[in-house]
Amino acid sequence: MDLTFTPYKEIGSLPFYASNDSAIKVFGEPISQSKYGYPEKNKNSYDYGFFHVLLSEDLKFEAIELFPDMTDEKICLLYNNSSFILSPIVSKTLEELNKVTDDLLLDDDGEGYTSKTLGLRIYCPDDIIEQVIIHDADYYKS
Repeated sequence: MDLTFTPYKEIGSLPFYASNDSAIKVFGEPISQSKYGYPEKNKNSYDYGFFHVLLSEDLKFEAIELFPDMTDEKICLLYNNSSFILSPIVSKTLEELNKVTDDLLLDDDGEGYTSKTLGLRIYCPDDIIEQVIIHDADYYKS
């Protein structure tokens, strides 16, 4: 899977804040849908196997959640004429990300990394990358 993204603007041809219908046009029909959120499950998630499209409570696209540990398919992200590959192996993914940004910071809880430049957060609590979220500018504000 090759995904081009512009931080805080779009993933592929899908701009952040686009409607759920637009997300389905870009990614196809989801395998399933579910609710998520904390403390209230008021947001929507479209399941595509090794990635989820995350929608706000008013069904606007706000993030994509990638699961490199759930697929053998190569997940290649394209950013600013550079590409990097997501791997379930933390050191490999960090090495790839360091090719395109120098602002990766270990999260306060020690369970992941964040890049404000890329609008990206990695969750890797047990030294395996369980999820990578590429999000809009407001995703972590609520």
